[in-house]
Amino acid sequence: MSELPDPNELLEEALVENDKHYLRPYRKTIKALREKKFSYRQIADWLNDRGLDVDHNSIYREHTKHMSPEEESAQDLYDQNLEEIAED
Repeated sequence: MSELPDPNELLEEALVENDKHYLRPYRKTIKALREKKFSYRQIADWLNDRGLDVDHNSIYREHTKHMSPEEESAQDLYDQNLEEIAED
């Protein structure tokens, strides 16, 4: 059996981890950029350029987290249309 990690070392590592809700204060910014037709990747790049270390999946999850099922369906359809336009 391998040796277990030191609990104090794990605690120190946990304390320096990013808060899982670090995008919450930027929710309005994300919404504003989506309204300007930015893709989730473009929003992630925009925020990365301004010092936030995020990916497009995190942006999508934060943006859709508080949507009703109807809003989410409409957003999915909107996203599909954007992808089709981008391919043209």
